[in-house]
Amino acid sequence: MEYAQVGLYGLADSAFVDGTISGPDGSFRIHRIRNGTYYLEISFIGYKSETIRPLSITPDVPRFNAGQVTLEVNTTNLEEVAVIRQMNQTERKIDRQVFHTDQFQTATGGTAVDVLRSIPSVNIGPDGEVSLRGTGGFLVYLNGKPTQLDASVLLSQISANSIDRIEVITVPTARFDSQGKGGIINITTHQSTLDGTNLNAALMVGGAPWNEKADPLRYGGNLSFTHQQDRFRIYGGLDYNRRNVRGSREGKARILQNDGSYYWMVADGPRPEWHINHSARIGADIELTDSDAISVGVYRGKKIEGRTAEYIYDNFYGDINENPTGDPRDILIFNPNTHERVGNFTTASLDYEHQSPNGGTFTGSFLYEYSNLYSDLYNTNISLMAGNEGDTLLAYRQHDDNPLNGFRLDLKYTVPIRNTHLFSMGYQPQYLQQQGVFKFDTLNMVNQVWNPYTEFENETELSRWIHAGFVNLEGSWNKLDYIAGIRLEYMDQMFTVENPDYLNIFDRPTTAENEVKKLDLFPVLHLQYNLNETDNLVAAFSRRINRPPTKNMSPFLLRRHYEVFAVGDPSLKPEYATLAELSYVKGIGESMVTVTGFYRKTNNAIYRVNTVLTEDEADWYHGNSVLIRSYTNSGNNQAIGGELAADLKLAPWLKLYLGGALYHFTIQGDIFEFEVDQQSTNWSLNANTSVSIASQFSLYWALSVQSATVTAQGKDELFYMSDASFSWISKKITNLNIQLKVLDTFSSNDKGLSTEGYDHTGTQIFYQVTTYHRYGPILELNLTYTLNTSLQKKKSLDSTFGIEEF
Repeated sequence: MEYAQVGLYGLADSAFVDGTISGPDGSFRIHRIRNGTYYLEISFIGYKSETIRPLSITPDVPRFNAGQVTLEVNTTNLEEVAVIRQMNQTERKIDRQVFHTDQFQTATGGTAVDVLRSIPSVNIGPDGEVSLRGTGGFLVYLNGKPTQLDASVLLSQISANSIDRIEVITVPTARFDSQGKGGIINITTHQSTLDGTNLNAALMVGGAPWNEKADPLRYGGNLSFTHQQDRFRIYGGLDYNRRNVRGSREGKARILQNDGSYYWMVADGPRPEWHINHSARIGADIELTDSDAISVGVYRGKKIEGRTAEYIYDNFYGDINENPTGDPRDILIFNPNTHERVGNFTTASLDYEHQSPNGGTFTGSFLYEYSNLYSDLYNTNISLMAGNEGDTLLAYRQHDDNPLNGFRLDLKYTVPIRNTHLFSMGYQPQYLQQQGVFKFDTLNMVNQVWNPYTEFENETELSRWIHAGFVNLEGSWNKLDYIAGIRLEYMDQMFTVENPDYLNIFDRPTTAENEVKKLDLFPVLHLQYNLNETDNLVAAFSRRINRPPTKNMSPFLLRRHYEVFAVGDPSLKPEYATLAELSYVKGIGESMVTVTGFYRKTNNAIYRVNTVLTEDEADWYHGNSVLIRSYTNSGNNQAIGGELAADLKLAPWLKLYLGGALYHFTIQGDIFEFEVDQQSTNWSLNANTSVSIASQFSLYWALSVQSATVTAQGKDELFYMSDASFSWISKKITNLNIQLKVLDTFSSNDKGLSTEGYDHTGTQIFYQVTTYHRYGPILELNLTYTLNTSLQKKKSLDSTFGIEEF
């Protein structure tokens, strides 16, 4: 068989190493492979794939003969032959689910966040916030390597065009960081490159000019290159992406007063957002010998994220049904409020790999990071009352700087045992140092001079060492595959606060030094029983940790808008999660269905909570009642349920991917001396359809739905989004792809939520309900062009980058 596809993958991590196609007589050859343990995957359109595993290349056995390989035919009767290659979108491996992004075409021109909308375990909120099985506590890896970048920040900076596949690792093995109660999302970029020069360019422009409320400014592009010659490879890229989102917000809040009345704050108005990302990266891979290789890389990126809230507030005293009492203090104000966060990220990395004569592999990776993070928040109250309409009543200006330095070292040794087992061990220390300076100024209305509000200005410093070591053993016995490991981590953390007497809403003793020294053990077990060539059972168990980010610990009193202040809690402790799941994978012809049952319990859970300061307590806020928002360890939560992923080939021209989850979610805790016991039945649905109209034309449609869910103090409402795209590949201009996308096709990007709080007697002291609207639909035009100067595939290494938080 000529033109059969042959891929060589690492046995330890399933990473693509090299590949080729068979010649006219069916023969194939992959040469210059470094010592190690691998497996072969051979496929051809119309035939079932064949896997040969394991195989080892050593100095004593430098060659492997695959022998005669037979592919089983998938027979289909056709009146005429029109071959359209549509690979499976999903694969189920022993420790992960793999989603190939070729079919997620509605994400073209976007970011990794757009790709994730189609994956069953992942939920994307209306503001782009990513969660995994209902929790935001997960890590993002890039090409199998850890990053310190906050998950949502990293995902928004990776171009969808550069992604080859996304791996969802809900129960990570011991070689991965234990951080992240929800697991790990591994982004794998396109790894195979070409001898010579490979260029890729993409442009995007879009907007919603037919909607008077929408800003049409959405544009971006990326340019990447790779040049490879023999053992040397250099690569780099430039990315720029700007996406403006027009929207509005409406809401109301009531706060119980001492006399039994309520202080009402009813507001609505426009809420435009802007999201800007740009970056540059360059790196090089060098194969020093057949056994040694190094890789170096430098990354520089910037992210700007902002919003302006232009709300009109009707503030009055009334009863619980919103009937005014006629109190003369009723006021009508305009509250323009702008908050912009900026992150400048710089990362340098050095990787080394050595293949030893016994087939073992030693890898060493060093990553250094420096980031300058800061934000500015401006708040103004302008009177709309008769007699002083247009007068500025209050003005706040807040600024914080949070620069950080960090490094991470990863030393790992892997060696095959009797060709069917693989043993690995490693040491992975990391260090993070972050400072924080917070300024809070108010405007003197008499002389128009800005003065510091020293009571709430503050400085912080975080120093965190994590020493981690692991051992891991994997292999197979007959039909049973296994991965067993254990990870030991010691954390030495000190968080200092210059002014510990900040606003303390928890009535806890405040201290200038908050120290955590903790040794933790994290066991992991994966089992896979292969029922036949296509069906298997997979079971997994793990324990994980989620350390709070600095931004949730910093006692900086941020005035988010008129009715809400936010402040961090320096005494936050890590969360601990127990994860378990059981999957059944069923192959049905060219389709595949996976059913997964899962369980997750989080102890010492961190909740975002609200309480109030009444007018008697809030003399520093000019006598008005306000909501105070913070974070606290105050209980446990649990999720138990199942997922369904169906990768269906309904016809040679029609492919449907369905993913869904159904689980019971409970939250229990003690929040401000009130016992919370919330529960809901949550569900989600993701659908992705691709229709090949002809050899040049394809139509794609995607739908994502998230049910309502309880929160620690309230409820988030149902949310759904739909995108569509039409793709055309030019015959005259090779490798030119033009795509037209319609985002938010049904103008459904609305999100409602409610929050309520109680005192220790069970009396409701506040209630807040809010709805955010983001205007659609949005039209985008994407052009992608690839220029290749050679046809021989080569293997490549990848570097990584990251930041702790944004």
